[in-house]
Amino acid sequence: MKRAFVLILPFLAIVFNISFAWAQTTIKVNVNGEPVSFPDAQPYLNACNHILVPVRFVGKFLGAQVNWDGNDKKVTIQRGCTTIILKIGENKAVVNSETLFLETAATLHNGRTMVPLRFICETLGAGVDWEPQTKTAKVLVNNGYNIPDKTDLTYEIPPAENPEQTDIGILISLEKDLDKQLADVQAILFSKFSREKVREIVDFLSLKNGPAKDLPIQRWRIGEYIITAGPGADTSLIKVTVTKSKK
Repeated sequence: MKRAFVLILPFLAIVFNISFAWAQTTIKVNVNGEPVSFPDAQPYLNACNHILVPVRFVGKFLGAQVNWDGNDKKVTIQRGCTTIILKIGENKAVVNSETLFLETAATLHNGRTMVPLRFICETLGAGVDWEPQTKTAKVLVNNGYNIPDKTDLTYEIPPAENPEQTDIGILISLEKDLDKQLADVQAILFSKFSREKVREIVDFLSLKNGPAKDLPIQRWRIGEYIITAGPGADTSLIKVTVTKSKK
C-alpha cells in the first residue's frame, strides 16, 4: 500500500500541474478585429481543449437574446430564427427542436454560466479562428461588418459559402430618414473598405432625387470585392450589394 501511495503522488502532481496550467492560460477574444474586455468571468480553455466564454458575451457581441432558467439550470439563446437550448453539464444542445451532441458542455464556473464559444458562434452564423501563438479566438460576426444599433436599413448576411458570392445586401428605403440610412451604410462599409472609396459610394447615393428606379446602376471594384448600387425591387428602395469577385 505504501508503494502504491508513493506511485500515486507523482501522478496527482502531474494532473494538478496540467489543471493549473489550463487555469493560468489567458485566453483572448476579439470580434471583427476588436479586442473584447471581460469585466468579471474570463474565457478559459477547459480540459478538453475547448474555449468557454460567459454567456453574457453571446448576448452583447453576437446580438442574441439570452434567457437563464435557474430552476432547470438551462440557458436559451435566440438570434433571428435560430434558438439554442443548453442545459448545464449536458453534452447536447437543442437547436430549433433538433438535438445535437457536443464535444463539451455548458458549465457553471465561479458562479457564471459558461458556454462553448465555437459551437455557439458557428450555430449563430459567426466564424471562429484560433490563433495558438497569441491564444486568441478571432470571431467574425456578420461577415466582418459592424451593423449600427437600431438601424432603419434592411440587410441580409448570407452564409460565407453561397453561389452568388454575396457578402452583404443592403436596402435603403426612400420612405425613411435617408440621411440616417446613408450614415449607417457608410458605417457598415467602413468595416471593410477604405474611407475614400466608401465616401465616393455614399456621395453617389446621396445625389438621389425622385424614384429609386431613376438611379443608374453603378459598380466599384475594391480588391476582391465588387460593390453594386442601383434601384431595388420597387420605386422606394435602393439596393447596395457587396459580392466577392468570381475567379
